[in-house]
Amino acid sequence: MPKGAPRCWRRSRTTSARRCHASPSGSSNCPTTPARAAADIDEMRAMIGAAIGFARDDMSVRTDARVDLGSLLDSLVEDMAVAGGHVTIVPGPRAVVRGDPAALRRLFANLIENAIRYGDGAALGWSMADGIVRVTIDDSGPGIDPAQAERLFEPFVRGDPSRNRDTGGTGLGLAIVRSIARRHGGDAILTNRPEGGARATITLPVD
Repeated sequence: MPKGAPRCWRRSRTTSARRCHASPSGSSNCPTTPARAAADIDEMRAMIGAAIGFARDDMSVRTDARVDLGSLLDSLVEDMAVAGGHVTIVPGPRAVVRGDPAALRRLFANLIENAIRYGDGAALGWSMADGIVRVTIDDSGPGIDPAQAERLFEPFVRGDPSRNRDTGGTGLGLAIVRSIARRHGGDAILTNRPEGGARATITLPVD
């Protein structure tokens, strides 16, 4: 069982218990307890399924190819925009990296989807220096708690209590992002922008 799963299950049950015993009369004030239990079970199943997929991806045979990062990002942004997402991109210099195209696409798709879902849209750009390409994905949301920035990359950690089953998250998106980036010799970090909103930065070595 995933390391974070039991903690999540205990938290859900504790929260439900507090709410169900909050009535001054001493009676339960949670008539939908069976529904909540079913929803918790569904969430656990989603988390376990995501964890299995995460582990499978980590052990899978990977393609090693030269990838034109600009073309990959352009294609991804176009797909997201067609699907209704508010996404913009400012092209940078030609950057070719070596790695698995499908994994890199998943990395950037996770970050763009997060920015759209929680930050009202995504703005992409990239630059190069000293053999490293630096890709930024900015949003216009409330930003992140700097003290939690590193912890957000841990499996099953969510930065905002509202990021729950209603938004379809399992808390694995950023863990997958960092895992893929580091597998390609790079890294992923989260910061806040001075003008507001969060920024995800991916660094990758240029081929």
